[in-house]
Amino acid sequence: MSSGDITIGSEVTIHFTIKLTDNTVAETTKKGEPSVFVLTEASLDDPVEASLIGKKAGEKVRVELSAEQGYGESKESNIYDIDREKFPKDIEPTLGDIFSFERPDGAEVPGVVSHLGEKKITVDFNHPLTGKNLLVEIEILKVNPASA
Repeated sequence: MSSGDITIGSEVTIHFTIKLTDNTVAETTKKGEPSVFVLTEASLDDPVEASLIGKKAGEKVRVELSAEQGYGESKESNIYDIDREKFPKDIEPTLGDIFSFERPDGAEVPGVVSHLGEKKITVDFNHPLTGKNLLVEIEILKVNPASA
């Protein structure tokens, strides 16, 4: 490999786009700042990061991910029935609405309304891309070689 090839320890700057199988863009860095990270041994467990080994700045990479390789499968343990009274009084929730809830540790987590009942509303706290096959397109912008 030449000094411009990506290896373990390289600092890599990329733009990425995550698409659903119907080509709907779910997430992209192209309208903002690129992503910068250092490839580590642990990166080899990630199919997207592992696909960058041996590549150079200017190259493009496409990686198809199954739901399991992406955000995993939906977990029932992340779906909760919440009393209607816990929602803002001035808003009538509808299917697909996203609400932010405070965890016991104070962190805010988003949840998607997935069912409306008379007294309870079902909220799904799984990542929105959970259970979906994905296509990741990467444009390698810059490679800083691993430090010796």
